[in-house]
Formats: sequence, C-alpha cells, structure tokens
Amino acid sequence: KMADNALVNYGRIASTAAQVPVPQNVALKDPSQYKVIGKPVKRLDTRDKVTGKTVYGLDARLPKMVYATLQRCPVLGGKVSGFDAGKAKAVTGVKDVIQTPRGVVVIADSTWAAMQGKKALIVIYDEGEGANVSSATIRASFVKKASEPGAPARKEGDIQTGLAKAAKKIDAVYEVPFLAHAPMEPLNCTVHVRPEGVDVWAPTQSPTSTRAVVAQELGVPLEKVRLVGSDTAVT
Repeated sequence: KMADNALVNYGRIASTAAQVPVPQNVALKDPSQYKVIGKPVKRLDTRDKVTGKTVYGLDARLPKMVYATLQRCPVLGGKVSGFDAGKAKAVTGVKDVIQTPRGVVVIADSTWAAMQGKKALIVIYDEGEGANVSSATIRASFVKKASEPGAPARKEGDIQTGLAKAAKKIDAVYEVPFLAHAPMEPLNCTVHVRPEGVDVWAPTQSPTSTRAVVAQELGVPLEKVRLVGSDTAVT
C-alpha cells in the first residue's frame, strides 16, 4: 500500500502487479467521464524547459571527467580516409585525437576545447556510394518506388474493381520536405568506467539496447552496466 499522492515508479510495483489476476469482462469507462483522453491537457514539463531548470543528460558532471566530440563524414555511409590532427592537438585543452570506425574523436578537458579542436581538424573523406545522393535523386527514387507494388499490410475488398467502377476519380500528389526528428539537446552520453561496474548517463529512448551496446563495446557483463536516470545526472 502506498500513501495518497505518492510517486512510485513502475519498476517498484511491476513484480507485485504481475501477481494480480487478469480481470475478466472489464467494464470500460464511458467517454463522458474521460478526464485526459481527448482533452486539451497542459504539459507539466513546459515551464522547467523554457526556464532552464530541466536537467538533461548533457548536464552530467563527474570528477576529472573529459569531453569528446566526434567528427564524422558528412555523407551517410562515408568514412575517413585520412586526417591531420596537428592543429587540433595544438588547441589549449585538447588531450588527444583518435580515429574510430565512426570518425575522428577529439578528447579535451572542456566542451569548448573539444569543439575548437574539432574545427581545427583536417580530415579527408571517402564519401562512398552516397557521394552523388541529393534531394533530387532521393525524390526520383521515391517517385519510382511509389509506382511499384508495395507489401500489403491488409487486404480487404477489391480495390481495383472499385476504382474501375468509380464515377469520379481524384488523383493528387502530396510532397513534404524532410523534417528533423531532433531532441531537445545534442546527442550525448557520459560513461564512468570503474573496476566494479559502469555508470552511463544517456538521454535515450532505448535504455535496454544502450546497456547492451555499452557492455559489448567495453567487454563487461551486462549486469555491471547501470543506466543512470536524468534526475541524478548532476553529481
């Protein structure tokens, strides 16, 4: 039993809820009694976001932590074929520059130094098959695909017969530009590797796969990887 208005996370009650018998013949609430569904409800986090009070993953701070920024090929599928880190390493605060399968990483003692080091990098890319991709070629591929048969999700009735018998047909094409599915903060991750385990601060919608990737990359057992909640990001 919990006190009235107590905040309880799902994890604490999941095991208990799993033991509750599944009810049969549940009487659904009448739509006239809805308080949230279909109603204009205010978001509870808006004020904190616009006033800067919200704590993000990027706010994580640990003793003696270093910062890294990644320079990737601007073309999807491309890779780094060579780079000169001389000017980057000359930037005050830059500790090292290394190449990874995803690009070139600048490691520094502050975000500012890391970003300035990134700007000073000289990188040569192999853009690969995506080098000639443009908005025009993408549109052309979509137009081509639209004329080809697709995978039916569900077949109901006879659409071709219905269209053939239609007294009036309307044919229209709708196009929209690419839209950014962007987060409120830059993509980031803070990792604290210790002998007894790994703590990870990551604003992510996939906590399970995040733990798995960290465990795989670091070569540690999954149970030793802990994904820390954003409410404890600042330490």
